[in-house]
Amino acid sequence: MIYLLMLLAPLQDALPEHPSEISAPALRSYSASAPERASLPGGAELLVIEDPSLPLVDGTLVFRFGSVLDPPDKVGLTSIAADCMREGGSESSPGAALDAWLDLRAATLELTPSEETLSFRFSCASEDLDELLDSLFSLVRAPLFPDAVLASSKQRAESVVARSEDDPSSFADALLLEVVYGSTSPWARRPTVENIRAIERSDLLAWHASNFGPDRLVAGVTGDVSKEALAERFSKLLEGWNPAPARELTPAPVFNVPASTTVHLYDRPGVPQSELRFAGPGILRLHPDYAPLLLWSDVVGIGGATNRMMVRLRTELGLAYTVGAYFRPGWEHSGRLIGFIGTRNEAARTALSSMFEVITESVDPIEAEELAEALERHRNAEVFRVDTPHEVLDRSMLLLLHGYPPDFWDKNWGRLAQLDAEQVAAASRRHIDTERMVVVAVGPAEVLEPQLAQFGEVIRLDRQPPAAAPAEWLDRLFTAVGPRELWAEAQGVEYVTEMTGLAVGGSSARSHSWISFLDASSRTETEGAGTKTTMVVGPARGWARTTETLTEFPAVITERARGRARTNLYKVLQVLAEAELEALSLDAEGRLNGALAAGERFVLELGEGGFPVSLAIQSGGEDLLTRYADWTSTSGVAFAKRATQVQEKPIERHLSGFVLHEELAEELFQEP
Repeated sequence: MIYLLMLLAPLQDALPEHPSEISAPALRSYSASAPERASLPGGAELLVIEDPSLPLVDGTLVFRFGSVLDPPDKVGLTSIAADCMREGGSESSPGAALDAWLDLRAATLELTPSEETLSFRFSCASEDLDELLDSLFSLVRAPLFPDAVLASSKQRAESVVARSEDDPSSFADALLLEVVYGSTSPWARRPTVENIRAIERSDLLAWHASNFGPDRLVAGVTGDVSKEALAERFSKLLEGWNPAPARELTPAPVFNVPASTTVHLYDRPGVPQSELRFAGPGILRLHPDYAPLLLWSDVVGIGGATNRMMVRLRTELGLAYTVGAYFRPGWEHSGRLIGFIGTRNEAARTALSSMFEVITESVDPIEAEELAEALERHRNAEVFRVDTPHEVLDRSMLLLLHGYPPDFWDKNWGRLAQLDAEQVAAASRRHIDTERMVVVAVGPAEVLEPQLAQFGEVIRLDRQPPAAAPAEWLDRLFTAVGPRELWAEAQGVEYVTEMTGLAVGGSSARSHSWISFLDASSRTETEGAGTKTTMVVGPARGWARTTETLTEFPAVITERARGRARTNLYKVLQVLAEAELEALSLDAEGRLNGALAAGERFVLELGEGGFPVSLAIQSGGEDLLTRYADWTSTSGVAFAKRATQVQEKPIERHLSGFVLHEELAEELFQEP
């Protein structure tokens, strides 16, 4: 019988003498259809890829909101609400009944919260799709949130909080976010037991009512479906559903760049290994340097086992099993450069020094062969990013969610393929400064502190309590920004600014501004697109002058400009330099609350080192939030080189010059 099978077996090629002689067969080409798009009632969007090859359907509902909108005193609300939503089910499909239905049909339904989105992902046989969509939209529109489910969810969440420091690697990652964005930033906050215990069922109902609506929904479906039939089905499911209420703006994360490299140390005595992290500011995916920094990351820190970090730190020095560095770009906000390693305690200095050496060396042009290998790795990886219709759909949904052009991925690949070594090196030089890194270390302080002090000031994260009173808070502030008497005597400020951001369509404008602290007069000279405009708001009137026209502002515009001058951060600092302590208070988050002369309320938050990181102004019915970073000293005082005004599309201002004036010439604000 065996002999017969051998005779019937197909003939095979003879084996080569050496494995190196084996040639891999060519990869099969694969190209999924681009998704078709349909607009649905209420502002929802639907993307569909029809794939009748199997009687299966995969889909995702993504809602445009996430945990960054959690109230400060109830951090973790989105996570708990999502947990209760899925486990509790709806009136027509309670949680237990929904689970039983899914199990019987080998279908799945998962709910995943994140910082900016909430996703429902499902999979089922095509014959079960209608019934699954009924249950899914019943859950989305009218969840039960049973008390018993909430109690269980809170108990699990408290357990997670209690164990949050058990994994030194994850804990170091969380600390890094707190340092670079501020511990009260929505992008870095960690829930506390008090936060979790404060969450009640009424909070879940309010969370649902505030965030869900068809205008927040992007849906994607692929499989054995028809776009027309599916659009009609979704339209019926959305009938009678009103748009979500107007919501708070998602605050933009602002990276707190230190004046020089600082080390933030958290003492963990007794651990056998220390976790080290470092970070610098990053970029948007829309930034022109996205493609070269993607290749830089592959060469330096995440390109398989042959990237420079792995070769130096693991292969040559034997200091770590896992090590790396890469740029993590943001979709709508600038991302960050991240470096990571876990190493034995006594080797911390050598490890961090070697990582910085690799980073420093990488700003020189990369070898052509090294660059070609990185590009080939990306080419090969791209195959597995689009090897199923659902993966193609996911990528298209990301672009739609974040307002990116549909051809973004194709154009980015085109840019990657055309890069040379000098372009990659030039991009890294523009965005990397090893002299101004944020370093976080988790391990035994008595071993780490002497080693890491050579890199910069060591700040103990386990020792800095919040200010107990306004007097202590102000002491920290003026220790950081300059002597109180200098601010108290100042009569105005002057600075040069370049404005960029999504709100200005990728363009930029350069301006030179003066603000009087005495009467809120201001002058701004702006140059952009080949024109120059001078805008002046004097004690009585406001106007704008170009080379050809002179236009007087309406009274409402003039008063709004004066209000902006009165609430300028540096004017607020001048007010605080003379403020009576009785008029100030600290809130539960340790932020300073007070009022200005014209009645505006302000909330000022300090970050590491006592520098302001955010200023919230409340004036009438208008709220304005600005975040500050990259504080730099000049002539005895400090100013923030970057200011991000939080709005639907954030505006970022980069200050390249700053003067605090004891006196400003009256001619600056004179009428024409």
